[in-house]
Amino acid sequence: MDYVIGIDEVGRGALAGPVAVGAVLVPAHLRWQDFEKLKDSKKLSPQKRELWLARMYDEFKFTVAVSFSGARSVDTLGIVGAVNNAATRAVHRVLRKLPEGGTCQLMCDAGIRVRTDLTPRLSEVHQSQVVRGDENVPAIAFASIAAKVKRDDFMCRLSEKHPIYGFAQHKGYGTVEHQKIIRKNGIVESVHRVSFTRGILTHS
Repeated sequence: MDYVIGIDEVGRGALAGPVAVGAVLVPAHLRWQDFEKLKDSKKLSPQKRELWLARMYDEFKFTVAVSFSGARSVDTLGIVGAVNNAATRAVHRVLRKLPEGGTCQLMCDAGIRVRTDLTPRLSEVHQSQVVRGDENVPAIAFASIAAKVKRDDFMCRLSEKHPIYGFAQHKGYGTVEHQKIIRKNGIVESVHRVSFTRGILTHS
């Protein structure tokens, strides 16, 4: 096996905004100890996540892709379907850069499965789900970091369009303050997940 594609998502439990899935193509021989201070994205500061992403592009020359499934997709497909669709699109983008003749396998954080019916090229590629993969597999940790940076950037831009919701602070998650704002102002239907916020609006 020549390469590993690590896959991870962020934003699964958020009330607003997309779920983001990162896919990162790395040489198969890489080990956790090869990267000093590498951690799951949730354990890194925003500044360190940005530095790691820059290193992926500039120093390590990894192939990186991040795909989103928006709020409407989450409502229509459910969170699992939305995550898996985004994962499939991200992997498809990364596969375009796989060197000719190179072989690879997919390593997904637990709960993610790439849809081979949407990407026939993947029908013969082995994929595995790794529990706590973002803490144990470098390719998955890198995917987590890429997805987190891109999603946070998106939520900050969204905050400029809808300043009263404070998306730049809570990134769409269900903080006490975010729930208070929803009860007072309702939801932005193109941004909030109706299926996730129904209970909050019912008790407003």
